[in-house]
Amino acid sequence: MRYRAFLLISALALLTGFRSLACGPYYYEPEYYFMYRVSDNYLPSFLWKTQPFDYNFESEDNCRLWQKQTTPSASLDDIYQVVYKYSIEDLTKTPSGKRNSFTKWLKTDKEAREFLVLAKECEKARAEMVSPWYYPSKKDPQKATLDQIAARAMSYRGRRLAGRYALQAVRALHSLRRYDDCINYWNKTVQGLPDDVITRMAAGYVGGAYANIGDTDKAAELFAFAGDVESFRLCLKKDSLSFKKRTKEIYPDSQDMRRIIAREITLMQPWDKYTDAPKWSKSEVEKREDFKYCIEVGKNPRYGHKDFWYYSAAFIMHVLGQDQEASRLLSIAEKHCGEDELLAESIRVFRIYLDAVLTPYSPSYASQMVRELAWLDGKIVEHYPEVRKEAVNFGIYYMRTNISFFYWNDMMRKIVLGAICPKLVENGQGATAIAFANMADNRLLNLVGEVEDGYYDKDGYYRIFTYSIDKYRANERHNVYDYSNELFLLLDSIPCDDIIRFVNSMGHPQGEVDAFLQKRGNTDKNFFREVLGTMLLRDMRYAEAEQYLRLIPASYQSRLNTYKEGYLRFDPFSVVRRSLDDKTDYKLTFARTMADLEGEIRTQKDPNRKALALFKYATGMQNSVSTCWALTFYGKNWGCDDPAYGPTPMLDAQKRLFTRAEKLYAQALATATDREIIAGMHLRLKNLRTVMEKYDGTVAHMEADIYGCDVYYDYHLEKKEQFKNNIWIEF
Repeated sequence: MRYRAFLLISALALLTGFRSLACGPYYYEPEYYFMYRVSDNYLPSFLWKTQPFDYNFESEDNCRLWQKQTTPSASLDDIYQVVYKYSIEDLTKTPSGKRNSFTKWLKTDKEAREFLVLAKECEKARAEMVSPWYYPSKKDPQKATLDQIAARAMSYRGRRLAGRYALQAVRALHSLRRYDDCINYWNKTVQGLPDDVITRMAAGYVGGAYANIGDTDKAAELFAFAGDVESFRLCLKKDSLSFKKRTKEIYPDSQDMRRIIAREITLMQPWDKYTDAPKWSKSEVEKREDFKYCIEVGKNPRYGHKDFWYYSAAFIMHVLGQDQEASRLLSIAEKHCGEDELLAESIRVFRIYLDAVLTPYSPSYASQMVRELAWLDGKIVEHYPEVRKEAVNFGIYYMRTNISFFYWNDMMRKIVLGAICPKLVENGQGATAIAFANMADNRLLNLVGEVEDGYYDKDGYYRIFTYSIDKYRANERHNVYDYSNELFLLLDSIPCDDIIRFVNSMGHPQGEVDAFLQKRGNTDKNFFREVLGTMLLRDMRYAEAEQYLRLIPASYQSRLNTYKEGYLRFDPFSVVRRSLDDKTDYKLTFARTMADLEGEIRTQKDPNRKALALFKYATGMQNSVSTCWALTFYGKNWGCDDPAYGPTPMLDAQKRLFTRAEKLYAQALATATDREIIAGMHLRLKNLRTVMEKYDGTVAHMEADIYGCDVYYDYHLEKKEQFKNNIWIEF
């Protein structure tokens, strides 16, 4: 690697974002918030005073390289717009107004254009993983897309854009956590790559791969080459280890030794959901060595700071998965709490967390947790003025992506969402779990009471406004948080009966637990009724869905992205793709119609009318999880055919409702006695061979003949499986 010696030295003088150890997508779960916290004197501030990452993607150098690789006639600003701002669709459409000099060039440069499309596909797949409409899954189609992108990038054999294709390959492989493949590909190709900004960007991702498999020496080398100083510094161990050894021998309880132990324990904590656990930081042997050292110093009567040493030992046991032993050691630390108020607070936070994890479930569990959380809630109130500005300016974004920015609120969310809610759900207390999650997701926002937002007006000026939380939620542009936070994910995954119990209790608290939680959560009944109604539609409980949806103003649906994007506006009872009136209250109308059809099916004596009701009911049921999916879901995730990526929640719902609909179609055909009606149903089910062979002389036979039934696959062949449930056809 050229200029390595220079970069190893100069990297230490740079301050860049700590990005490569957790290459995007940048989304965090509350369980990964840093809980171990001691004095400022022991830790570098960026480790626990969590600051937003500085992404620093070297955009200017990248644009200059594009200019060099394509044409000097394209301005840097035009290149920047295309590379960093354009979507895949933008690359293919004719720009309005002033022509972009770079897109004009790309029309004649097929190689560059094809690469940019690939890069945008990679960017889109990675971004979808943090989209508010993305349903998280261990096996999802985004990963399948990244697999294909990695393969296409690695197959490039040209020279001009070799570095750029290598960057996309390692990005995709790193996002897939295929660290060995990422490293092997890099080692095979690095000698042929130019020494430029793109190669250095790629090196940072490979450094992250090495770090994740535990080779921190090689990771440090690549981080230095990439200019990623913080990652480089975290991987250097030789100097700190020799210093640690000398300090142990001279003064085990020194401030320097406590600083080293605190730093190393901090590095034992998980960083985010995409790095699994930080294999790059400590082996289990090293963790146990640190634990042994903490116990030895803590037990020695010659030394003080026993609260620090036992707190640290307890936390290492927690990292090693031994929470019972951690609780025992923490009890010793609690007995020795001294003048260090910050450490005493950290010990108490850890105690609340361990109690939440270790306390066996009982009817009094929630009450016990509320009593402990009351102290933590008081700390949020006491300290929130310190972060009020960040909460107003960025709170919605930080909390939507679960980025840590306020220790006390982070700990509330870590304890509630990572420990209390899972235990309550496991023990059949879903309604109480919703109440806890509601508080954790909304406490700080309700306390702050307002958020700042802005937009560009028609003259190009950026206008900033401050909204109250209620007004912010009522604005149709601002529904992202409520439909992507941990509360929503919980609502989307538990039985409807739990949601019903919670919704019915709103405004009528039953005891201290309900009173404490409801006061600090989102009290918008319309939000919960709308989600409940949607889940009931998914569960085919249409009459119940109507009961809750009819209590919501029709205007409420304008908050939904599914409404703004037009996904709700198709008629679920039509076999022809047909839009509905924009003013329709879509979900309520659907629920009411389905409930009415259920009543008609139960009471209708005329066999043909009953058959038509069954057919319409089955059509609505099937369409509600396919082309009209916005009636039952908030995000579209069909999944893919690759069995390695498994079914998504939407595919699971489709399987369930399609199976039910097939039975209803069969029942409708068996119930009807009118030959015309039976033929019409067969036609709309695409049973064209049946229509042509058995229903000669019917209107359905005439329609099939007029529109050329011989072009339909099943006139001559049996039905193909992939078309089995697709009932929308054009006539």
